[in-house]
Formats: sequence, C-alpha cells, structure tokens
Amino acid sequence: MNGASHANASPQETLEAEFCPPLDTTLVAAFLADHLTDSGELTGDALQTLRDHLSLLAASAAADQDDLASDLADHQQIAQSTTTDDSRDADSTFDNYGESSSSSSAPSYSSPSSAQLDSALTFLQASFPHLSAHLLKKRLKDGEDSGEPDMERIVEELLTEDYVKELEERGLDSDETLGEEIEKWHLVSKKPMNAKAVSDVRQKQHARPISKVSSAGDPWNQIVSVSTYLGSLLPRPASFFLSYFHKPEYTTPSDALRAALYSIREQDMGVDGKQDRSTALLTLLEFVWASPEYDFNNLDSEIRSQLFDDAELSLVAANGSPDVALDIVKLLHEMDVDKGSMQEMGQLK
Repeated sequence: MNGASHANASPQETLEAEFCPPLDTTLVAAFLADHLTDSGELTGDALQTLRDHLSLLAASAAADQDDLASDLADHQQIAQSTTTDDSRDADSTFDNYGESSSSSSAPSYSSPSSAQLDSALTFLQASFPHLSAHLLKKRLKDGEDSGEPDMERIVEELLTEDYVKELEERGLDSDETLGEEIEKWHLVSKKPMNAKAVSDVRQKQHARPISKVSSAGDPWNQIVSVSTYLGSLLPRPASFFLSYFHKPEYTTPSDALRAALYSIREQDMGVDGKQDRSTALLTLLEFVWASPEYDFNNLDSEIRSQLFDDAELSLVAANGSPDVALDIVKLLHEMDVDKGSMQEMGQLK
C-alpha cells in the first residue's frame, strides 16, 4: 500500500491491516465502535488506547496459535510413529505366514490438517471466550472422529455444560428438576449445525463487516459475532447468548435476544432489582429520540412502544449504564429492520 492510499484509509481499514489476522475483523469493528465519539469521530487518545487493547488481544491470539501449532506437531509425530509401528506389525504378521513382506501395506492414518484444527479452535474461542484455549484444544483432540473433530458434538457438550452451570447458579439443586431441564436442553441442542461454519471461520477474517448484524458471511458466523459482541457489553459470556440464538422456540434472533435480556433481568432482580433507574432511563430515551437513525417522530405507535420496552429492558441488563443499553437497543432495532439477514440467522435453528 503506498503512502497516499494509506493516508486515505479509514481507521477501521488501518486497524484491520495492523491486527487482522490474528484478530477477527468483527472484533476490531466492535472495539472501534466503543471508542468513537457521539459524532462518530475517533480522537488521537482513543486511537492509542484502542491500539493498546488490540495489541494485547493480538499477542494473546498469536500465543494461542503457537500453542496450537506445537500441539499439532506433536499430534502429527504420534501419527507418523503409529503408522510406522503398524507397518512393522503388518510385515511381521505376513512374514510369519510365509508371505512376501513387500506385498503388505501399512494401514493409512488420516490426521486433521492444521487449517481444520485452526479454524475449529477459532470458532470455539469465539463461541466460548470464557473457556481457556487449553481446554478447547483438549476437547478438539478428545472429540476427533475418524481423524476429524466432531464439531456438532463438541459444541453441544459445551453448551450443555454451560446451561447446567447456569441452572445450578439459579438454585435448581433438585436432581429431578435439573434432569428435566437438561433433557429439554438436549432436545434443543440436537438441531443440526451448519457444517460450513467451521471451515469458513478463517475466511471470515478477511471479510470486512458492514455492521454488527448485517451480512458478514455465513449466518452461523453472524450469530457467533453478535454473541461475542454482546458478551463484551454485558456480564455474561458469549455462549450464554449463543444458547438463546440456538433455541428453536424463538422464531427470530431479536426474539431470542430479548429472551436472553429478560433472563438476565430475572437473575439480577435479587441483587439490585429495586434500584431506581428513572434518571438513567430518561437519559437513554433522550439518546433514542435524538438519534437520526430512528426518526422517532415518524415511527408508528407499535414500534415506539417496542423501542421503549427495549430501552427499559436493556438498561436493567446493562446494570444501569445508558451507553451500553443504547448499544443493545440499536442492535435490537437493526435485527428488527434487517429482516433478510436476520431471517437467515433464524433458519439455523
């Protein structure tokens, strides 16, 4: 890139060129949005702070990739050793029966490629950011079937474990009650997973996101990106939101997100449910009314009512932060407006 074109590049393009890969472009876009001023500008101090954060994330991602490469090398070395030993055993067996050793053939061993494991790990890290890379790599190794990771089974198991932990935190100690809830969760998790998603994770890094929920490639990757974004805003892991997007009883992603927000509100009611947030709600509604993207004065009464409900619900889930709540309200509004892309996401259930 020459100097003139570099000077004309947008902040997002500059940051993507600097940090993608190893970071995902959707992650860079989300962090950039959080550092913009109300007028959509990026100050010099904010840019430096953003670079510092992204540098730390990139270093961590690079270290994880190095660990994966090391583990993969060990895996391939074991595979080669297994092939050699099997070949020798086969030759010895044929020789014992008076056959020519040259007629024997060593059994083939098919190991997953580096690209496959790398894409699978990237996908799992985006879906379950609260889990360590070491644990996810172990699950990939343990979940191999005929040389390739069984991603549908791995994701189902991880989601189920998260759900069980959530039930336990909610106080469902009864084995019978817990068993019934787990059985319901298994029925949901049995829905087929888009097989293309895992192989397209690495390709997604090179696609520039238009918005947080607009076309960003494969619909499953969109759900993962949205869940990751929500996990960066609210005190819940991305897998929490991913589990709601995965439930078939919600016909649209916006319905699933609202259900997740209601769940957060119910879980947090005992902590600060009676806290007066009237001032914060008024501040949030002022932001909504003043935002040109809503054109509030020309909205029909049903959409206005939905915006008000979303604002109130998002504010509780955001623990009273108007800035965070506004981001969630905008996301819900985008989901309701962008029917085409959201319909594709809803069909993944």
